[in-house]
Amino acid sequence: MASDRSLFLPAAREICERHALPTGEIAPFPDGSTPVFALGAKLVLKLYCPWYLDEFLAETAALEAIGGSLSVPTPEIVAQGSIEGWPYLVISRLAGHLLQDVFPGLSRSERAGIIEEMGVALAALHGIDLGGSPPALAVDWPRFLEERLAGAVDRQRRRGLEPRWAHELEHFLDEHGQLLDRTPPPVLLHTEPTDSAWLVQQKNNRPTLSGLIDFADAMTGDQEYDHVAVGIFISRGDRRLFRRYLLAYGYRTADLDEELSTRLMMLTLVHRYCHLPRFLALCPPPWERPSIERLAGFWFQV
Repeated sequence: MASDRSLFLPAAREICERHALPTGEIAPFPDGSTPVFALGAKLVLKLYCPWYLDEFLAETAALEAIGGSLSVPTPEIVAQGSIEGWPYLVISRLAGHLLQDVFPGLSRSERAGIIEEMGVALAALHGIDLGGSPPALAVDWPRFLEERLAGAVDRQRRRGLEPRWAHELEHFLDEHGQLLDRTPPPVLLHTEPTDSAWLVQQKNNRPTLSGLIDFADAMTGDQEYDHVAVGIFISRGDRRLFRRYLLAYGYRTADLDEELSTRLMMLTLVHRYCHLPRFLALCPPPWERPSIERLAGFWFQV
């Protein structure tokens, strides 16, 4: 239903009228799994399918918990409600361009500056005092890990992973499962801080992060879970970049070892949105037939 966003224009106008917002500049964004509209230059309207109520609740809880406290701007909630069973948020619109559209054209030093800002921002996100996990964000982490581990290989088979990987995946999961922390301090996770979740703009003649958006999949869990998206979607096998990200995040040089790379690969395999065939196409290793161990060392070089 989100594919034909013009169907939602009457609802968008009604929401604007309900909250005394201007109705003359409503424009749909072309991408995304849910209807999203620009309300002029300063506001955004997000509608959530009724069967994805959990995404509305998670995004609301995450943005309320953050409250503009990060080093990078995040949306602020202006209004919320429901229309014909569809929850919605009206949030502030952040300046800048999506990182995915900007990053390829940046110099190495500019990329390093951006990824260091990212490390600082995610460390601040993970440091927010939640006062206990809000119900909309709470996850039974040990159960989450066990369920994800149990179905990890079959999920990748269904997603088109080459059969030769199956046995190796099973062995890797069995051998390194103990590296996953079953009882980590629960922190607020974005879960998908990919290059489509960060905004960039020019400031003082250099590119800088201007926003972190899309918290619909936010939850609580192990802080290292968020490093997966950075390694695969942003540093993409560039050891120098990923290392600078981790150091900016707060790791010590002594922490950057093979065990960390292996642990991040394990978190990749249990990630809600792990899709190894897609990841391999996005960030292909420089070897024709890499092992899972070598893949871990490539995606998460430290």
